[in-house]
Amino acid sequence: MPLPKEIFDAAGNVRSYRKSMPLILDCAKQGNANAQSLAAYGYLKGLGVQQSFEKACQWLLKAAAKGQVESMYNLGLMFEVGEGVLPNPRQAIEWYKKAAREGQVNAQMNLGLMYIRGIGVRPNRVLGAKWLRKASRKGHPKAIYNMATAYWRGDGVRKNSKTAERYFRKAADLGDKDALSYLKNAGLPAPAKNG
Repeated sequence: MPLPKEIFDAAGNVRSYRKSMPLILDCAKQGNANAQSLAAYGYLKGLGVQQSFEKACQWLLKAAAKGQVESMYNLGLMFEVGEGVLPNPRQAIEWYKKAAREGQVNAQMNLGLMYIRGIGVRPNRVLGAKWLRKASRKGHPKAIYNMATAYWRGDGVRKNSKTAERYFRKAADLGDKDALSYLKNAGLPAPAKNG
């Protein structure tokens, strides 16, 4: 059963979880992976239903089993931060890997950071930088900032302050607050505001 179009606004967001949750749950129960992912989000945040981390995790697992990439990423995030489940960095890594291989940019960034920091895995800075680079090439401001930091520290790449500064500027141009703070603290000019 496809999700009814009327539950979404022009930007593709759910108009009202309170009103739409019965339809979302019907579609989820009939096996629609996107509906399962939306149901999980509703339970995770208590939108239109009573908050339940257990039900959120159940729906995420069902959607992820069908290849729903956002659910894979969200499972990784739940296990990384311990939201609704006990923190389990190894489980987080496995879910991030699945989502990252499918191109999910946040999973690529988080996976890169976990490899660099050795969270849930043996540290592998080169592999971590590889995943950060993939995410940064997609224009993700925080991934670009983290790539700058990798060049600044020499984490998985040859230490290079000029390349780091270029990445910091690019992240700042995209509005990353940490990159803007870095430029300010380094006494470098902030990017010109457009508009």
